Amino acid sequence: MNEFNRNLINIDDLIKGGEREYIKEYITGLHPADIADIIKTLDEDKKREIFNLLHAEVASRVIVEIDDRSREQILEDINRERLVDIVGVMDSDKAADLIADLPQDNAEKILENLPWKDSAEVQKLLKYSEDTAGGIMHTELLSVREEVLVEDAIIQFMAISEEIGNIHDTFIIDKNRQLVGVMPVRKLLLIKPETPISRVMDRHIISVNVHTDQEEVARVFKKYDLVSLAVVDKEDRLMGRILIDDIVDVLIEEASEDMLHKICQNTTAVACNKSCHCNSCGICCRVISGYASGYGDIGNVHAYCSWHGRQRRDPGSGSNCKRYCTWRA
Repeated sequence: MNEFNRNLINIDDLIKGGEREYIKEYITGLHPADIADIIKTLDEDKKREIFNLLHAEVASRVIVEIDDRSREQILEDINRERLVDIVGVMDSDKAADLIADLPQDNAEKILENLPWKDSAEVQKLLKYSEDTAGGIMHTELLSVREEVLVEDAIIQFMAISEEIGNIHDTFIIDKNRQLVGVMPVRKLLLIKPETPISRVMDRHIISVNVHTDQEEVARVFKKYDLVSLAVVDKEDRLMGRILIDDIVDVLIEEASEDMLHKICQNTTAVACNKSCHCNSCGICCRVISGYASGYGDIGNVHAYCSWHGRQRRDPGSGSNCKRYCTWRA
């Protein structure tokens, strides 16, 4: 029996026995992703019961791991004060994603009840489309002015390191908050404390604009092998940072598409049911309307790709049916 099944049986036994305190103690010791998997298997009432047993800190990590349907079921019945507590301990980008999914009146109430600084940060992120750098960035970061010493940067790092996790880089800004340099945190500890940070910082900065599409952000991460990336506005003012964890889903999606493109080279059309079938991988992209032939003109048609599970309109006149198996949804 695998670990997941053992956890599921233990939770089920504790629920049946009404052992709420034991459930709370047991489930809190699990990884948030495992808790999310367990919640997914429960009926609607039990999902809410288990989630409500979690401390706000744990709940804030579970809610972002949970499947969409379970999240909807939990959020539609959650106490507002409880939700404020959960959002209050989330990273700004995760908090913005969660609030964006709430009904407008509920979202406004949550923002009103958050501490002023947290509310302002979240509202700033809500201005950006969720598939842009601004939509996925964190506003929590380590930034120092260019005139400070390395010692000052270390002191600031120590002051915020418990509150802000995964600090990889120090972003150096001028008096107008324009990004002028960057320096890995690990290097701070290897340089004499009295050294001006402007003398040792890297002025060759890799950054993206707040409106950059997340796929381009993913390509920048991959090209330069980054773990952290600065996000700036059109005046090059530092707005936030993106971590590799924030973009990993986009990287996986791109890798999957590259793999699909490579293996779907042997594609034929089945005229009788107007479907495009890839002989190599068994993926079938069924044409909803219009005519498809192996090497004929497809024209503007709707197609449904069972691999992506989404419907999309072909903006042009494809050359052959292979196009459907390599479409990006």
